[in-house]
Parts: sequence; structure tokens; C-alpha cells
Amino acid sequence: MNLNRFNLVDWDDDKWAEGFAGLMTLLIAFILMWVIVNVPAYLDTALVFMLMLIVAAVIAGLDSIKENTVIFAYAGLGSLKKFLPAFAIGSVVGLILQFSNLAIATPFSVNISTGFIAAMLFTVVVASYVEEKFFRQVLPFSAANQLKNAFGVNGWVIPSIAGAILGSVGFGLFHYFVYGGATGSILSASIFGLVMLAGNLFFRSGGFGWGAHLVNNLIVVLAAFGFSLIYVYAFIALMLFLAFRKGLGGVLRA
Repeated sequence: MNLNRFNLVDWDDDKWAEGFAGLMTLLIAFILMWVIVNVPAYLDTALVFMLMLIVAAVIAGLDSIKENTVIFAYAGLGSLKKFLPAFAIGSVVGLILQFSNLAIATPFSVNISTGFIAAMLFTVVVASYVEEKFFRQVLPFSAANQLKNAFGVNGWVIPSIAGAILGSVGFGLFHYFVYGGATGSILSASIFGLVMLAGNLFFRSGGFGWGAHLVNNLIVVLAAFGFSLIYVYAFIALMLFLAFRKGLGGVLRA
């Protein structure tokens, strides 16, 4: 199978993206090991995240070694010029969604008994990165690969739609079964996942979903601990400034 049919080649995962993703994976793994040892309240979820991180990292590695694999597909962060605008706009979208019915605030996310640092590391840094990597950058495209090749489906429309639905519904079910909450959270998280995937496809970068997810979780944690959201606005402003430095205007006009 030629991954050009998925339009993944023009995501331009350059050496920066590969290096940054590798460093982030190592950092997240170390944070998870610290959480497993020091934060018992997050133990079960941390073990699940560690498994998801390992699976996603292995698939990303296999895809980079053999780009024409018919089993897996990985849509990475893209070049720095694509990543920064995607992350910045995603941050704005995350802010908007947090104040709508599509916010994915869960009982787990507002657990203040663990302390502010643990909540920031686990909910904001780890959860946003691991969930986006697994449910948005690996699962939809790998599932479409499987449907196309294992079942001989004609064309890419049905496999692509099925992969997107699988990744989004999987994300919704994951939040419900792992974090708890009302069954309505399955629908809201699933729609959130579809929005993130659509943004990733538009910018050709996983940075959109990551930015939105990170800001969504950041607002939840700051609010839970009584901090002002001015820090969120400052973070988004910084991301937008950096993005415009890298040509955000040209990306939006394209």
C-alpha cells in the first residue's frame, strides 16, 4: 500500500519532528514511572497510559522504518513550520470547546487530592500527549490501513471514515471506562476527537489536536486548584506569537 493515498507523505515529518517526538516520548515515560511510584491515586491509569505510549511509539517507529507498511500508519507532528500554527490554533479551539458542551472534563481531571504538580504533569502533559498520539495519530490511520488491505475494500473513503469513527468512539469509550462519568461523556469526547482529527488533517500536523487537548486539560486543572485563567490566555498568546513568526497567516490563506 502506498501511504500517499492517505496524504500522509505531505505531513513532512522532518528530523525536528522525529527528534521532538522521541524526546517527548522519553519524558512522558519518565513522568509515568514517577507517577506509578509516587502517586497511588493515578496508578491504574498510569499503567494504561504506559501501555498506550509503548504501542504508539512502536507503531511510529515501524512506520518510519517501512513507510509502505500495510499494517500500520502514523501521522506525526509535521515540520516545525506546520506544527506551531497547528498547535496555536488548536489551543484557541481548545479554549472554545472547554466553555462549550464538548469539554472533556472528567472526575479524574479535577482530582485535587494528588496535589497541583502531579495533576499538572499527569492530566495536562501526559494525558494530552499520550491520548493524542494513540487515538489521533496512530489508531485512525492504522485502522483504515487494515480495512483497506485485510478486507479488500474498494477505494479509501469507507476505510478512512471508519478509521476516523473508530478512533473517536474509542477515545470516548476510553474516557468513560477509565475516568468514569456520565454516559453522555462518551458522545462529547467522541465529537471532541472528531474535531481534533479534522484539525490535524487540515494542518497536516498532530499539533492541532495536542494543542487543543492540552489547553482543555490545563483549564480544568487550573480551575480545580483555584488559579486564574490568565495563565491560559498568556500561554495561547505566546503560541500565536510564535506561530505568526513561522507564517501562520500563509497557512490559513492556503
